[in-house]
Amino acid sequence: GIFFAVEFRWAKLPMLPKHLFQYGRSTNILIFGNILIGWVFWGNLFITPLYLQNIRAYSPGQAGLLILPMVVAHGLTSALTGIIISTCGRYKPVIVTGAVSWAIAAKMKLHFDQHTPIWLFMIVCVFDGVGVGCSLQPGMSLSLLELLLVHN
Repeated sequence: GIFFAVEFRWAKLPMLPKHLFQYGRSTNILIFGNILIGWVFWGNLFITPLYLQNIRAYSPGQAGLLILPMVVAHGLTSALTGIIISTCGRYKPVIVTGAVSWAIAAKMKLHFDQHTPIWLFMIVCVFDGVGVGCSLQPGMSLSLLELLLVHN
């Protein structure tokens, strides 16, 4: 809330200009969805290494190596979703696939403890990466497309 108050009231050059939110309800929903997905993704990128270091007693380097499957899956899926959307011309199946994948990963993370097998952790990381890759980039593209269509 503080971020939005500063952005809309006092920022000389805001990161989120007010005019972005004046295009209509669907555009605002898409922008809010992307902000929410970004917060969850970045929070996940900060919390996961802390779990590995504090609960599993891995070094920071080992923790970084163990989250590599998530980052690689995110990068590959982001690239592939663009190709898939361009080929079939539909966003919804890709975004729904990402949401389901991300939900599966979140459900599996609820059961993590000190004794969770590392192979299971890495599989969950792949589901996380696929979920973000199928949700964040297509959602952002859809928001930009909506802005362009409404603005023109």
